[in-house]
Amino acid sequence: HFSGRSVPFDALTENICIPAYSDLPIVLYLANELSFVPLQLLKTGPEEYVQHVIATARAQGYILDENGLRRDGETFKFRDETALLAKIELPYIRPHDRAQFKEI
Repeated sequence: HFSGRSVPFDALTENICIPAYSDLPIVLYLANELSFVPLQLLKTGPEEYVQHVIATARAQGYILDENGLRRDGETFKFRDETALLAKIELPYIRPHDRAQFKEI
């Protein structure tokens, strides 16, 4: 149920914030096959690393956001974060190692 009414999953078009029984809300991000890997990368963080990845993509003429990695009207599909990062010529850094990321 969503907002007191039943909503079919395929009818949802926006991300949903669900109140939780604790102080932390549950956020459900909806993704398709083109946005799943970019969304995963962007939401894994930390923010400094994410901003570096976005800026690197932008410097190469790409747009990277929650809708995917795009350039010249084409949205690219990736099997994992390693493939996405390779497309913009960045090395893969494991999520738990990204906290130590410092832009050079």
